[in-house]
Amino acid sequence: MGVFDYKTEDVTRMIPIIDIGFAASVLGDVFGFNSPIFLPYGLSKDYEARGYSVSVAEVVSDEVADRLSQFGTPVLGSFTIAGGKYKVYEKMTGKLVDKEFGDFEFPVATIVDFSRAKIITETPTIGSSGTVKEIFGFEDWKISIRGICLHDSSRVAQKTAKEQQLYMASLNEIAGGLGILKGKLFFEKGITRIVMKNISFTAVQGKPGMIQYEVEAVSDEDFLIMDI
Repeated sequence: MGVFDYKTEDVTRMIPIIDIGFAASVLGDVFGFNSPIFLPYGLSKDYEARGYSVSVAEVVSDEVADRLSQFGTPVLGSFTIAGGKYKVYEKMTGKLVDKEFGDFEFPVATIVDFSRAKIITETPTIGSSGTVKEIFGFEDWKISIRGICLHDSSRVAQKTAKEQQLYMASLNEIAGGLGILKGKLFFEKGITRIVMKNISFTAVQGKPGMIQYEVEAVSDEDFLIMDI
């Protein structure tokens, strides 16, 4: 378990084959926690026979899973950026131009954290304790997206870690919000668009063919201004 091997897809590209136990252990090494392995119904005995501890696995139904991974295990909580025409700055002229993008599913080895603060003005009271609090609204959702790009043959596009890295870098060049095509974690918070503020990539030490990434983003809402 945990063997990292390679196969030759063509004469110019080496594609890593990643064992499911190895992929799960990388999440623990990089982010400091042990991630359970999710199994579909009927595969528990098969995975036990292959040496995996099903006691740390969670069995889910096909209805709950978004799709199946390259290991045949359920993918949960995935999210996809909607493709279409977006504005980017043309490097030669600095002008905004339209550029066509395809749908992009973030890598399955991804963790998303959400936080949101209220906009509050606190006024001290005279001759008493405490403050008078005026609540004016809410700030944007702050979204931290962390994960690992790795080879994933179950993806529709960007199957290699390098392809995923390059596509995320191109999304960061968009001058505006990105539509969320699919993503229950976002929709249940009322988030349908996000703006990427920062992106970084780091090689995973001792894990060739894997790229760690972090994205800082905020929610983006459309406002309709009336009576102008």
